[in-house]
Amino acid sequence: MRKFIRFCLLFMLCLAFNLPTGQSNPALAQGWAMHMPYGFVDEPIAADLKIPTGFAIAPDGRIFITQKAGQVRVVDNGELQEGYFIDLSGEVNTTADRGLMGVAVHPDFPNTPYVYLAYVYDPPEAKTHNAAGARVSRLLRVSADPNNLNVALPGSGVVLLGTNSTFANIGNPDVGDQKPFTCFDSGGGYVRDCLPLEGTSHALNFMRFARDGSLYVSNGDGINFTITNIRAQDPNSLAGKILRINPIDGNGYPDNPF
Repeated sequence: MRKFIRFCLLFMLCLAFNLPTGQSNPALAQGWAMHMPYGFVDEPIAADLKIPTGFAIAPDGRIFITQKAGQVRVVDNGELQEGYFIDLSGEVNTTADRGLMGVAVHPDFPNTPYVYLAYVYDPPEAKTHNAAGARVSRLLRVSADPNNLNVALPGSGVVLLGTNSTFANIGNPDVGDQKPFTCFDSGGGYVRDCLPLEGTSHALNFMRFARDGSLYVSNGDGINFTITNIRAQDPNSLAGKILRINPIDGNGYPDNPF
């Protein structure tokens, strides 16, 4: 537990200054200091990370760490493993606050070898468009390779949220926060299972497993400055919601309030 807390404190310091772990910080040199509570020590766990954005500790002690550009690193037995658990950089949009932002590990890992990744999706068709234009988000479930749990099993990715987060449902891929808006159908209704992101922040992000085995996922409102963002208030849109889903198939539970 103490090792976990030490890691949390160090990691949050790195995130606060948006720097890779182990890199010196000009703010610290100008008088900033982290004063540890009594009984705690500052002990680096991993270095040479590139803009870490989140981490999750598996039941077997492995630490899965997301990097903004789309890679996942693993700390196993106190050692940062060479290479990546998975590299999604080819499909992650990293403009401003966008990127690979959230990670969770199934509580029955490695018997249920699932790792969950939340990120801003850059469809292949969007590559020729302005990177700051409107995009969508996805929640991907990947399986660890049973022969090497520090590496994802090739081809195991399953989209649990955002199956309709596709280029066809992006409103304006060149200009963010302007009409036409994302995840609306031709009749003005909301496209099901589509996670809109007009701005460069407030995206799909944090995840946490509940004691009953359900997975809670936070999805931002996707930013919409030009008109009132009513979709965050509408239960028919997934924007601006806390989603409670089955971690195996991504479906909502029958006892969800909406």
